[in-house]
Amino acid sequence: MESKKLLIIDDDENILHLMAICLQRWGYRVWMASDGKAGLQLAQEHIPDVIILNIVMPGMNGQQVLRELIWRGSTSKVIIETAIRDLNFAMMMIQNGACDYLVQPLESLHQLYISVQRAVKLKEAEDTIRSNNEKISQFSEQMDILKGENEILKSQADLILEENCQTIKAQIENMSAGEER
Repeated sequence: MESKKLLIIDDDENILHLMAICLQRWGYRVWMASDGKAGLQLAQEHIPDVIILNIVMPGMNGQQVLRELIWRGSTSKVIIETAIRDLNFAMMMIQNGACDYLVQPLESLHQLYISVQRAVKLKEAEDTIRSNNEKISQFSEQMDILKGENEILKSQADLILEENCQTIKAQIENMSAGEER
């Protein structure tokens, strides 16, 4: 099975490298960016399954990055990791497209592990649904084509039947006319 791809966007180099080391040991392929703009570029290049995104960063902050990811149609699952301990802010981030919200400092690395696993499973489920919807759409299109072809065949069969009926009727009339002589 192919390793899942993760992108960490955080301006704190220590957190960035600690998370990267842990995630690589857990079997993930990891890319790192120390600012929002570089993170968006890496997200576009590598299309990660999961993005771990810090909120408070110089330049483009995490909220702006999340908004841009959504605008671009990214299917990556986004985990917010921040020191902001505001429940309303956390709910707003979830409503805006994040799948989880982790408060720094993390109580344990296990918390990160569980969050990433859930995000990966959610991404896999969404990918499966998307794939199945595409298959259903293709099947539906094929059925519409077959239905159209079936209507054409039915019309042709009706014409052939009508022609055969007329031919038989003409033959019967000819036979009847011949018997009368």
